[in-house]
Amino acid sequence: MKLVVTNRASKWLQQTGISSGSQVALWAERQAGQFTINYRVQRPDQPVFTVSQDGLKFYVEFAEEWFSPASR
Repeated sequence: MKLVVTNRASKWLQQTGISSGSQVALWAERQAGQFTINYRVQRPDQPVFTVSQDGLKFYVEFAEEWFSPASR
């Protein structure tokens, strides 16, 4: 899996009040037959993918790796 966070996405999150230096968890959920990407600010436990963008650190936890096509 390659984790890519665009400048536009990181700036949007900062506009919602997430401050520089925050760690942002990303995970997928299936709702009404569609996948959605969710986020929350928290410290990582077992990150398997990480990327930094505009002072924010984004990551996917080991438990959420199922969504990665590379893990199939």
